[in-house]
Amino acid sequence: MALAPFFPKAAWAASLVLQGFDHSAFEQRLLASPIGLAFDAAAVDSSEGRATLDMAVRLLARLYPTVVLQPLDANAQAMSLELSVLLKSINPLISLTTDVPVATLVVGNTPVSGPQPIFYIGSAGWTAKFSSTAPVGSSTSMLPFGAGAAACFGAANVFRSVFAAELPGAPCDTNFELSLFEYDVPGTLAPPEDLKGVALTEMALVGIGAVGNGAVWALGHLQGVSGTVHLVDEQTIELSNLQRYVLTQQPDADRESVKVEVAEKVLLQTDLIPIPHPCDWGAFVQQQGHAHLPLVAVALDSAEDRIAVQAALPPHVLNAWTQPENLGVSRHFNFLSEPCLACLYLPTQQVLSESQLVAQALGIPHRE
Repeated sequence: MALAPFFPKAAWAASLVLQGFDHSAFEQRLLASPIGLAFDAAAVDSSEGRATLDMAVRLLARLYPTVVLQPLDANAQAMSLELSVLLKSINPLISLTTDVPVATLVVGNTPVSGPQPIFYIGSAGWTAKFSSTAPVGSSTSMLPFGAGAAACFGAANVFRSVFAAELPGAPCDTNFELSLFEYDVPGTLAPPEDLKGVALTEMALVGIGAVGNGAVWALGHLQGVSGTVHLVDEQTIELSNLQRYVLTQQPDADRESVKVEVAEKVLLQTDLIPIPHPCDWGAFVQQQGHAHLPLVAVALDSAEDRIAVQAALPPHVLNAWTQPENLGVSRHFNFLSEPCLACLYLPTQQVLSESQLVAQALGIPHRE
């Protein structure tokens, strides 16, 4: 049993949210906290259930050094091997044991008992389901949105349970459903039951970092959606990326794989046509000439990079971001009459120029 090679980055992230953070205590808590993942044939036989299991494993393996896989019936046994391989590919040092877990995620229709907190996760198409009392099941649609979100909520509650003492203002959830179509409790809207036949035509995904990985994961679980996806990112995968990029595995960091190549492998298994561009947005626009893509999805890190994308005047822009205490999505479909992407990132006060920032960082502001 050992912590992942990229553990220092995980510890840094945890220090931002845990009160009275102590690195040694954090490490020892994780080493003493095996996490259970239980599943039955109903989960394995459901595309949504398999998607939830896949995302749950990708999240748990990035933090916890010990995972307890618990197939709940004979038909679920075969899935254990597949999940074990994925766990080991993310953290080669992870321990797979039969210890009593300190918290357990359950996917499927089977109740689980034990002294530890038990969290049931599942989905119904666009809707993520969570319960601390009873199984919620997984539907059979080919939509990954509710399934992936359910795994995220489950992993969040495991973290709150393990570190309850350091998170006094964040109790575990009880029972809820959340529509990823409405971003609310499922209500009056009737979302499409599948996306078969939907054509993205031609789009670009700019930035294959944490948000970009999530987008590619979702696209990789869609079936029947066609179109060309340009993948734009010049960076290679580093060891520290594994802490938060859900698609990445240890061999990707060992080989210093290009981010767009990892994303391409995922989308090659779908009806989409991925085209990797290992370059930045400016170089990509030069390659494209004056051709405007109908849609650009932006998953970049900085305001400057987002403004640069808007400067190319794409007709439709989707934007998403995460920060330590929030996340968000914005849509920009008519920059002539509505706020454009750049409008979200205009400075509200005078800021230092780049040369001033460099001089200040070097401690020689008088030499700027």
